[in-house]
Amino acid sequence: MTTVLDQAHELTWGGVVFASDTEPDTPYRFEALVGTAYGNPVTLTEVVRSYLTDGELIKRTGWGNREEVPVYVRVSAPDGQALALGEAALAQEYMADAPAPLRWVPPTLGAWPMAFDVVHVDMERDWKVDLGDSWDYRERFDHTIVYKLAFTTLPFTRDWDTTIIPALEVPADPDEPVLIGIDSCDSTTGWEKYASPSTGWNALTGPVAVDGSVRVSAGVPSTGSWPWVSSLSLERTGTVSMDDTPYLRLVVFVADDGTTPLKPNVSVQYSGSGQNVYPVAVQRNGGSAHSFTMWFSAPSSFNRLRINARFTTTSEPFKYLYVYDVSRTDRVGIDGTNGLQVARTAVIGGTAPTQAAIRLASNDTGPLVGSTALFYTGTSPVVSLRTRCSNSDALGNRTVDPTKMSGATNDLSVAMKFWIPVPMLTRAKYSFLARMAFTGTKTVSWSAKLVDATGADIPGSDLVTSGVALLRNPTTDPWRIHHIATQTLPPLTTSGVDTDQVQITLTAAPGTGDTITFDEGWLANTDDGAITLIHEPSSHDLTAVELRSAQLDAPFPSVYGTWSSGRTQDITRLTRIGSHKFKPGLLHIFTATDMARYAGCELEYFRRYFLLAGPDLPTEVPA
Repeated sequence: MTTVLDQAHELTWGGVVFASDTEPDTPYRFEALVGTAYGNPVTLTEVVRSYLTDGELIKRTGWGNREEVPVYVRVSAPDGQALALGEAALAQEYMADAPAPLRWVPPTLGAWPMAFDVVHVDMERDWKVDLGDSWDYRERFDHTIVYKLAFTTLPFTRDWDTTIIPALEVPADPDEPVLIGIDSCDSTTGWEKYASPSTGWNALTGPVAVDGSVRVSAGVPSTGSWPWVSSLSLERTGTVSMDDTPYLRLVVFVADDGTTPLKPNVSVQYSGSGQNVYPVAVQRNGGSAHSFTMWFSAPSSFNRLRINARFTTTSEPFKYLYVYDVSRTDRVGIDGTNGLQVARTAVIGGTAPTQAAIRLASNDTGPLVGSTALFYTGTSPVVSLRTRCSNSDALGNRTVDPTKMSGATNDLSVAMKFWIPVPMLTRAKYSFLARMAFTGTKTVSWSAKLVDATGADIPGSDLVTSGVALLRNPTTDPWRIHHIATQTLPPLTTSGVDTDQVQITLTAAPGTGDTITFDEGWLANTDDGAITLIHEPSSHDLTAVELRSAQLDAPFPSVYGTWSSGRTQDITRLTRIGSHKFKPGLLHIFTATDMARYAGCELEYFRRYFLLAGPDLPTEVPA
């Protein structure tokens, strides 16, 4: 098979053009010789101890730099001075403290430009590839010199330009939530079902109205081939004007066999555009349905809405998609938030892990950081605990305070019990955090166990993990976010009943009394996520914060703050738990500040690839 090279390729390094369809205006010319290779990422592994009788488990721990990328460059010129200028242009890039990236446009029609981030480069004069002649002969009679450039690069290529996921829109009136119903889903009028693939299902049924929802279901074939990825869709026909509500809000439930709730891989399409739109925030709801609330950016109006649920397994005979509610709103929120806590998601493109910068900026609702701020990124949503507390003695001890992150406070002389439905948690290590007010050093007691739907102990499942945390506040500002403990949740692998709950208890240690005031608590999966806590004095009036991954020119993760004076510098009063990672796919981003309501948050990163840059695989199979 013959490959047709059907677009002008290009290879450049900083100010040096090795190959291009445009002749540079210089007295010398560069030519990249045939045979250039681009290497492969080097996999780093370790052997994992196991109980296998024979064989070993091998775990990939990361990637080393790409194998050497050799580029042979022929410099040609009419005389010796021009040859020297050509070498000087190469040497200028070679001698730079921070080598420029290598930019490559493949010769295949439609191929995207890509960049190799250069860590190190070696340069030497080379004669072996130059037709076997010694270099002095070629220089004298052909006015050419060949150089070998050996590039060491990061393991993955990247786009030439960054991808920016912009901040969410701020509500026009932060104090008056707008939530307007579009469809209560108690009727199938205007709804139609779709599936991908369009044939081969055993029993494609729907739409049907059931339990306050519109449902579509299908059975996968019991025999024969079946695609690894399949999807079910529900489409609603009807004109919707979003007016001053930029977000579509859906309540959905996705399941295998109608009983096992799945983490929903859901996207929407507006007015038959065929373009998948992914949620900007996802919240798992409690109750027996284990539904999810999702928020999507939406156009100003549309006349068709298609809701797609993707399935990547055929282990169960049936697939289900339920839609419980379709609404429009002016804000993206979580339970209990007054705008000081914001949950959102982002789809990281590309095919390889990347680095990113997260910027959080204040708006006209107030400065960003008073004394504390929390950042979380990971594969699971954060669980906020205030709205999960329902023990009567704690509720009677609550004081409403709209200036606090949760909108209320409790003194911890009375124990607070939080109930989280088991399906809301992915079994993993969770960090338990709490924003509390006290001075000096205090002690709190905590515990976690499984209880039934009413909060009662479960016979045989009353395992309790517990501990005592000694907390210190070294500042005069009483309010601070503290790391209480890290624990595996749920504490048992399975309870067998999906209406069971994990009960988290928090109280001041005996003798501490009411000298600890509780605002809000969180559970964050730090097995596959990371936390950064900022502890700046309230007098500093931070207006923006930026978290940056380690980069070639700044090899350590950094946190920068901007103050109301306009001055920007490193923030050193902080706590880190884990490292923020940005892998392709859905990323949960959670922020909490004590002053800025609906603070703007944007994400900027390079899409990265094994080698070839290009569009992302569809996360949803078009129906």
